[in-house]
Parts: sequence; structure tokens; C-alpha cells
Amino acid sequence: MSSIREYIVYRYPNWLDYATHMSKVHHFAGWEEDLLNDVIVDLLQKPEEKLNRMLQAHTRKMVNGTPTTELDKFVLKMLKLNACSNVAPFRKNTLGQKIISRTGNKATTCHHIELNGYDTIDDEFSTEHGNKIEQMHRRNIHRLRVNGFNEKAVEMYKRHFIKSEPETTFSESDREALANIRQFLIVTKKTLLDD
Repeated sequence: MSSIREYIVYRYPNWLDYATHMSKVHHFAGWEEDLLNDVIVDLLQKPEEKLNRMLQAHTRKMVNGTPTTELDKFVLKMLKLNACSNVAPFRKNTLGQKIISRTGNKATTCHHIELNGYDTIDDEFSTEHGNKIEQMHRRNIHRLRVNGFNEKAVEMYKRHFIKSEPETTFSESDREALANIRQFLIVTKKTLLDD
């Protein structure tokens, strides 16, 4: 496993360049290290024998005076998949979380705590934070209307993002419309702390 780790350290800057390119192309610049680190974590969960076989299989391409391996091809393919596909782990689990702050080159996301009424403490629910979320939803709905989204799209936004109705309950065409709404909101990058 040490040879695999050494190779990852050696190729990390090259892979990070590609992750940076993919994050710019797909409108989530600033997340390139998260994208690459997610891929590397997934990579290290693969069987060691398989990783060693990929590491030993060299290709014709040379980078930094060293031939690339099947491991390089695999990492680049996984970077592309995680950057492009809405159902890929990175886009679902990392970008899918609600971002509330990007200060200091660190993304902060909402952490939801289930309240059951018996063992809750005072700081588990913040009225101020709840008000910020409501304001964000109002601004998002206003932005959808101003940018040509119809009332059906607004209702779908409310059902999914406010009432937490799962995407699986939507029809195929509604899921596509919801993906367009999500893409619009991501591209325009409105967060709770903007303004």
C-alpha cells in the first residue's frame, strides 16, 4: 500500500490540475481539492491487489518524465464522472449539501439535528438561523420567478427544497425540471450569507 500512497503523492498536483479544470467547467470552482480528495478516498477503498495491478500497467503517455499508469486513467475518469454526473457521490454528498458559508476557503454546510422533544438542548435550534433559511427560500423563489420559471417550477421548489419531498416521488419530467432549478441555483451561487 505504501507504493500506492507514494504514487498518489507524486501525481496529486497533476490530478489537482485536472480537478481544477473540471470544477471550473462545471461551475463549482473552489471545490477542486474536495473533488480530488473524494476520488482518492474512494480509490483507497478498492482492493489493494487491484490498485497494484493498475499501478504496474503503464501507458504510452508521459507526464513529468514518467509514464502514466492505468491508475492515472482511473483517477481522471473518476474525476470527470464525479464532476459531471448529478448522481455521482461528490455531486450528491458534497455539493448536494446546503452551503451556508464559504469564508476562509472553507465551505460550511447546514447540520440538521433531529429534535424529538425529550433530550434536546437550547442550542440545537436557532431562530435566527431558521429566519435566514426562510429568507433564502423567499429570495430563491423570487429569483426563479424573475428569471422566467413558471409557478409549477416554484411549487416543485417548495415541495422538494422546503418540504423535503424526495425526488423519487416526482415524475421523470418533473425530476428533469427540478434538475434545471437546482442547476440554476448552483450556477447563480446564492447562499444564506450573501447580501
